[in-house]
Amino acid sequence: MSETKDLRRQLRELRSAMRVLGIRKISPFNGGLDRDTYQYNARRFELETRLKIAERREANEGAT
Repeated sequence: MSETKDLRRQLRELRSAMRVLGIRKISPFNGGLDRDTYQYNARRFELETRLKIAERREANEGAT
């Protein structure tokens, strides 16, 4: 499985868990968040960042 597909799958699973738990999508850089909200949104931010990097890498590999 390619890295982008795996990251997208992980993001889908994370968003699904957030919906079930009632955790809203918010920047993890905001202050005053409870522990679960911070952890889930920090993980979401990390996965989205890694996905963008992987997509750029795959695009560059395809262009050469």
